Amino acid sequence: MVLIRLYMILVIVAVIALTSDIQPLKISAGIFLLASILIVMLRPVAVALRWLWRSFHLILSMIQADIWRANGRCISCGYDLTGNVSGVCPECANKVKSEHSPREHDNPPTEKLL
Repeated sequence: MVLIRLYMILVIVAVIALTSDIQPLKISAGIFLLASILIVMLRPVAVALRWLWRSFHLILSMIQADIWRANGRCISCGYDLTGNVSGVCPECANKVKSEHSPREHDNPPTEKLL
């Protein structure tokens, strides 16, 4: 909110400078107003691109975590958790579930017959 007020004050000063008789002041104020208009027009585009980038990054992170989980790796750092029974990744200290390691399920346990 404070930035918006400051910005509005700068625009008012630029408009006042445009009405002055000093030529360099008019040029710099005109450039400022042109830049201000461009910033206002391009802000929605920047916000949309930022949202798209974050969404894309989130989707890629989810896919990477699924791939790592399927390969028996820590979903935070990718450390190979083969044989880890502690439930904690030794690389990043993230809690992991041992049932996600496919290498433990390569040879499923056979049922004991009585």
